[in-house]
Amino acid sequence: MMSSSADPPKNFGTVGEAQPNGQNMQRDGDGPPPNPQEMGFCFRMFVRGVGALSGLVLVALGILTCISITGHCIIAGILMILFGVIVLMLEAPICCSFIEITASINRWSENRPPWLKAISYFVLAIVPVIFCTSLTVFLGVLPVFATGVLYGLIFVGKKGDGVQTAHVNRKVEMSKLVANEQAMGTKDIP
Repeated sequence: MMSSSADPPKNFGTVGEAQPNGQNMQRDGDGPPPNPQEMGFCFRMFVRGVGALSGLVLVALGILTCISITGHCIIAGILMILFGVIVLMLEAPICCSFIEITASINRWSENRPPWLKAISYFVLAIVPVIFCTSLTVFLGVLPVFATGVLYGLIFVGKKGDGVQTAHVNRKVEMSKLVANEQAMGTKDIP
């Protein structure tokens, strides 16, 4: 009995097995990025908490950086305060509920993939350092950078085990090749 062309294609076998059309299925690393929902609720809330805390630290140390003699450090302090408010709007919108646009920015942020959030936080951490390289600037952007790293971990998700799995699979393939050679009884050719 033939299936109609409207039926979705069926998935045959597992990773590495040949499909009826002769093509191999995708490997683990070729698939789409993991859904952030796959990460535990507690870890996601931990990342949001770290993000909210980093926004508060960024604002506080931005104010301290503004109390400076050099113009570059004052600009870095103003940027730190601005970026701190943005991070608070993204991670803890209740802290900025007096700003009308906060709800729409938070909804927009929730629909962004984790890799985009990670890159955004990395950029937010680098910009003030370009203007001023004081200790307060470094201490202010460090938590924001850590939040970017945590969002990067959410993006990587369960792919991190793929390297280890590939290494084990290679060892298994090599041992099968050695076993096949020994079973064939190859001898040294004179």
